Amino acid sequence: MAAKKKATKKKSPQKQTTTTVSAQSRVAKQKNEVLEIFETYPQIRVAAAKIGVHHSTVYRWFESDTRFAQKAEEARRIGYAAFDDLVESKLMQGINNDNASLIKYYLSRVHPRYKNDRDNVKTNVLSARRMNEIATAVKNWRKWLPGAVQESANTRALLEDSADE
Repeated sequence: MAAKKKATKKKSPQKQTTTTVSAQSRVAKQKNEVLEIFETYPQIRVAAAKIGVHHSTVYRWFESDTRFAQKAEEARRIGYAAFDDLVESKLMQGINNDNASLIKYYLSRVHPRYKNDRDNVKTNVLSARRMNEIATAVKNWRKWLPGAVQESANTRALLEDSADE
């Protein structure tokens, strides 16, 4: 019996090139899609999920392709600016709807008369100036308190006397 030789197919160089080109064009298309998404959603994980790749792939593109990284950062700046506008409009809507906590938040950060020491405080510890203000207020309150208690007692007594009459 004659041994049959197995026919082995050798990949032609032309076919390998075609495969590489199609993979490169697929990646280029994905990168362009990510850039478009960044202009609306600047978060890397969101953009990666929308095109169906893992976020580490997008990070790898940042590292390996400087041109992509530059375009992506610009697209993300646009996306964050759009997001800031959205958040600001929501804040204004809440203020227009008389949301007291949003009004307080806005005034404490924008209006100079309502700003506090939040920029100077690095932790939950009060600044020395604020501690002095509180100490002074407590001292004044303690000075006022006995008189207020006495006034309150006198007023109560007067009201009780007038009710008896």
